[in-house]
Amino acid sequence: MTVYRWIAEPPVGDADLAADLDLGFSSRAEAEDWLGVFFADLHQAGADRVTLLADDSPVLGPMELKAAAQAEGE
Repeated sequence: MTVYRWIAEPPVGDADLAADLDLGFSSRAEAEDWLGVFFADLHQAGADRVTLLADDSPVLGPMELKAAAQAEGE
């Protein structure tokens, strides 16, 4: 079974967000939905970009969080 997870660069300083990143997701859609909810929080916690991995292989990104957070009115 493929496990999807995000890598934040640089790593986030928020322990709860870091734990969520390490949990992994059972589908790409679930991972992307999670990012849609938490991208601004990741940016505020110090991440500049994220990459989605599927079993440790990059499948999406790196994606810049700053532009997305600004578009949301951070």
